[in-house]
Amino acid sequence: MKKIHAPSGRASSLRARFALSLAALGLAAVGCHSSSSGNVPDGGTPGGGSCTDPSTCQGYGNLCYQSVTCDNGKCAFKLQDYGFVLPASQQTPADCQYVACDGFGGAKAIPDDNDRPDAGPCKIIFCIEGQQHAPQPLSDGTACGPDGGMMCSAGECVPKTGGDR
Repeated sequence: MKKIHAPSGRASSLRARFALSLAALGLAAVGCHSSSSGNVPDGGTPGGGSCTDPSTCQGYGNLCYQSVTCDNGKCAFKLQDYGFVLPASQQTPADCQYVACDGFGGAKAIPDDNDRPDAGPCKIIFCIEGQQHAPQPLSDGTACGPDGGMMCSAGECVPKTGGDR
């Protein structure tokens, strides 16, 4: 599981702490509903709204909801924690980001500077704060190829010449 790093900057830090505090309390930013008098899932929050089964409740089928129940005709739910990483099927590989729950039942992209695209054997693409930057060539002479028998030259993997063997 990937770890979440707090956003930089004072305002971002305060927002992140507020969101984490709300998530820890089990509070959620959801639309207005009538209060629930039914049983709430352990650590959950009444979601209000009437129901006959969970599929009619807000959040049903959403991976950022840990549980959604219909108890005594009322919806109730428990949210995933902030930073809960969604499965690979919900991710876009090599986009400098990953998708995780926001602690309020939604999903958001979070910068991941290690989730960078492959630029080939003689170039590297850097991600900085979740943004992809232009490929940079590796140093000339860097070994490349299936067995390392070739070398990088101006960002391309080329056969070694007589003096380079």
